[in-house]
Amino acid sequence: MSRSKRRKKRQREVIANRERGLVDAPVGSSREALGLPGRPVLTPGRRPPMGASPGEMVLPENAPEPTLRVMRYGADGLEEHAIDDVSALRGLSEGSGQVSWIDVEGFGNRRMLEEIGETLGIHPLAMADIVHVPQRPKAELYDGRLLVITQMATVTDTRDIDIEQVSFVLGPGWVASFQEHAGDVFDPVRARIRASASRIRKMGADFLIYTLIDAVIDVPWTRKAFEEQPDEFFCKPDDIAGECWHVAHQPRSAWTFDLMIRPDRENW
Repeated sequence: MSRSKRRKKRQREVIANRERGLVDAPVGSSREALGLPGRPVLTPGRRPPMGASPGEMVLPENAPEPTLRVMRYGADGLEEHAIDDVSALRGLSEGSGQVSWIDVEGFGNRRMLEEIGETLGIHPLAMADIVHVPQRPKAELYDGRLLVITQMATVTDTRDIDIEQVSFVLGPGWVASFQEHAGDVFDPVRARIRASASRIRKMGADFLIYTLIDAVIDVPWTRKAFEEQPDEFFCKPDDIAGECWHVAHQPRSAWTFDLMIRPDRENW
């Protein structure tokens, strides 16, 4: 796109946002002048070569070695530690009444990732989707394991928006999260788990995955960037869940497979 076309596109965005009451600035103002983050920085896509076996993983070049941390908790206590031996994950929390969050960062060791998948009973096709980024956001069930893939946005020091895929797998008594690089938006979730009186300490793994997805969607920096906007300006996880429930239970006589969910003030 030429410079003049980019300038005209930016002018149209500012005019549209002014009409919606989102900003009060002259036409032609930069994103920095508007107090907005910069353009999204996307991760280049990776796919296996043609003819590859289903479930074959293509790892990123120079990716860091996987690191594993586990938070295992219940109403009566919390254990938090790093794991070097993947076999320590076997049988984690199953039948114990406790919940385990297995946090995996880094995709630089194929054998270790395969061992994590085998130990937790994660289907090879699900592991391939976790590693081959970016995928479209989706939720799929594989042999009793629920895979949820979404995108996590963070603001960098240069005020660009860094968009990274984060994947969750829900199993019996545990949730595993996977991302390629260190750093995330989950510190508020960790703080809630460490608080002995918090609600999450009394709930199951299904509530944990809901809380993690909530943290990805409703991040603090978006509310800070648009602090003058009302609460309904921001997309709420409960409302998203309600729309998904409606799609799954809609009457067969009037069915749709396609639904776009956005706040009403977002540009369409």
